[in-house]
Amino acid sequence: MVWANFEHKGKGDPALWADFYALIADLDPHLLARAEMQGAADNGNAGLYAAEKALTPPGQPWLRPLGCLGSSAVADNRTALFLRSDVFEPVNDWKHERGQPFGIRPANLTTAT
Repeated sequence: MVWANFEHKGKGDPALWADFYALIADLDPHLLARAEMQGAADNGNAGLYAAEKALTPPGQPWLRPLGCLGSSAVADNRTALFLRSDVFEPVNDWKHERGQPFGIRPANLTTAT
C-alpha cells in the first residue's frame, strides 16, 4: 500500500505529474490512497482515468488499477483509492455527504480479496 499527497497536480507541470505517477507505478502497489485529487472528476472523470492509465504497467493493460473518487469537498479537493483488480474486488462504494465530520471526505470502498 502507498499513501500519497500530490499537491495541486504538480502545480500544472505535466512532466512533474508524469514523474510522480511513474514513481508510484515503479513501486507496484496493490492499493494506492491519494489525497488532493483536485479536478479529477472534471470532464467525466478524465483526471481519474488519466491516473489509472499512468499507473498501468506497460504492456499489461489487464493490470490497470480501478480508481474510486471520494465525494467533492472544498475547491473540489477529493481523495481517491486505486486498487489492483487482480488482488481486490470492489463490493461497495460509500459516498459521504456534506455535513459529516470531514473537511475532505474520504474515498471509502469495501473490497473482497
